[in-house]
Amino acid sequence: MSWDLPSLAPGATSLLDVTVNGARAGDLVQASLVPSTRFIELDAAVWSNNTMRVLARNISASTFDLAAATLSVGVAKRRALQVKRRMRGNDPSRAQKHGHLRKPLASAG
Repeated sequence: MSWDLPSLAPGATSLLDVTVNGARAGDLVQASLVPSTRFIELDAAVWSNNTMRVLARNISASTFDLAAATLSVGVAKRRALQVKRRMRGNDPSRAQKHGHLRKPLASAG
């Protein structure tokens, strides 16, 4: 999509809401402009369901007017980190001490 930013004074910002189907609070988002410039800092967040808000901030010391630029956005679902404990080594006494060794089943014999 094209974004024609207004003329931005030093420290000034401009906001743009972008529809991104499936975006939800907590999702990871990213935005970029082509052509890019080191004088415009972008920030993005999911604003509401299916809507992402992009903020452009002039971080230079002078007024900056960027011509229309191509805005690209991306959303990635946040995933919970799963941690699994593994038993180190083959020492059964250590495993039993830490509760990793199960008791043998009784035989039906």
